Amino acid sequence: MSEFIGTALEYLAGRILPILLGTAAFWLVRRLLIRRGVLAEGGRPHEIGTLVFALYVSAVLSLTYLPLLPMSEGGFTLDSTIWGILTGTYTAGSWVYTMLAANVVMFLPLGFLTNLLWRQRPWQTLALCLAATLCVELLQPLAGRSFDIDDILLNFLGGALGLLAAMGFGKLRPRAAEALKSKA
Repeated sequence: MSEFIGTALEYLAGRILPILLGTAAFWLVRRLLIRRGVLAEGGRPHEIGTLVFALYVSAVLSLTYLPLLPMSEGGFTLDSTIWGILTGTYTAGSWVYTMLAANVVMFLPLGFLTNLLWRQRPWQTLALCLAATLCVELLQPLAGRSFDIDDILLNFLGGALGLLAAMGFGKLRPRAAEALKSKA
């Protein structure tokens, strides 16, 4: 596990500038929309949570699209590694399991944060998680990356687990959860 964390931190360190630039752009657009009355400003916990969300979204975009490679290198993979492992037709090494786990972990914050920060019903959070993973995967071949059916399943599972964690947090800490919600 510590090897996975070390590799993830090393990978993120190389992407810190795009992540910070993406977060700054998100934040500037948000402030502009608040000033124009399109969005309502939340309390301090909501604003901090929204900043964390902006960092998260920037990190996911950086991890899934950078570096941009020529279009010819990307592709679509409809063969399921998960199915191959379950049926015994594919023998996976530790790297494959690490990548499978990383795809779940990558979308945990999406389900968790969107449910806590904005007033959504659980089905809306799940729909957002599914739409987000579909967008990420369908656009990756344009950036020279690969579409993978397993990523969709695992990202959605991560978003659903994040939603469950947010719901649990809301039950355990209702005042803190309410403080994180937007006013609108």
